[in-house]
Amino acid sequence: MDIDGQNLQNNIGEAEEDRISELPDSLLHYILSFLDVKHVVCASVLSKRWKHLWTSIPTLDLQFWDLYGDPPELSEINKFMDFVDRTLLLHDESNIQKFKLNLYNDMDASRVHSWIENVTRRNVQELSLRLYMDFDQCDIPLSIPISLFNSESLTKLKPTASPSMCFPKKIFLPKIKSLTLWNIKFGDGCEQPFSNCLVVEELFLYYCTWVGIRNFCILTPVLKVLEINNELDEEKTGLEDCDLKIHAPSLVSLSYRGCLAKDYEMSSFLTLDKAVVQFVFFDPEARGPEQRMSQAVSKFVQALSHVRFLSLRVENDEVLSVANGFLSNSPRYRNLTTLALYQGATIDKLIFALLRATPNLRKLVFREASVHF
Repeated sequence: MDIDGQNLQNNIGEAEEDRISELPDSLLHYILSFLDVKHVVCASVLSKRWKHLWTSIPTLDLQFWDLYGDPPELSEINKFMDFVDRTLLLHDESNIQKFKLNLYNDMDASRVHSWIENVTRRNVQELSLRLYMDFDQCDIPLSIPISLFNSESLTKLKPTASPSMCFPKKIFLPKIKSLTLWNIKFGDGCEQPFSNCLVVEELFLYYCTWVGIRNFCILTPVLKVLEINNELDEEKTGLEDCDLKIHAPSLVSLSYRGCLAKDYEMSSFLTLDKAVVQFVFFDPEARGPEQRMSQAVSKFVQALSHVRFLSLRVENDEVLSVANGFLSNSPRYRNLTTLALYQGATIDKLIFALLRATPNLRKLVFREASVHF
């Protein structure tokens, strides 16, 4: 290569490096937000401008282990925990916008506590935890620092633990808008856990359990999306022994998959657009009186009278209870235009009850079942 060619290559290299170094911090932070922290640290060698930039990134993605991969060795877990310690230690005192942590078993609970308290002090806005414990400790629910549930900065929270995580009796999350709870254990005193979450718009309760609770109240004035899903659990969740009260006047979407609660008290959802309902009964011996079950179904479906789209799925053995519930004081669904019925919900008695109650129905869909009239 001649001298002029060498100079040209050097100039191109310098120009490229200059373009990177001249990017504003906000743009570089945005680029780095798509990487987990380990890759962010490695990327710091690309430019002098990036060398210390990672210590101020507002997004910390600490994904250690793929749930569907081979379990890691203890030495690997310890290395990862040391890495998290160093990352939070070297990170400057700027606020953290997003924090994600995925950690497998044999974790040091005290260190996990310190990490959560650390990011809570940094005014974290979005936090996602996936913590999986050793199955030998399955009877010991994981506890989380109370400071997490009293954060004045959180807008989105998604804690997941296996086998379960204890939930405090009261939480104070004044800015939370999206709350997703997996494997949460609601114990005595958790009757109204969301009463201080006045701006929450999305609430997802997946595979939770209710222990020693007679009344569970979801009182959320601006809630738009509510999902309760325990459909795959083969054991009692405790909800069948509980009165479920839902007061959400702004609700737009409701998804309920799981067993019948002991009783329901639900406000009229005047803005409800979509409802997906699947009643599941795992223990035939604990079904309770037929009349009580029909009454519970009746109270539930009465709250859906303004819905536009309804999807209904019922186990075969319980379809008569659901049908009787629809026939008992069932409202007219004047706004309903689309009805989807799954296997189990396609007996004549239930279908005719629904058709009589839906004068403006435009579309009727049968799925996973053959229909006989």
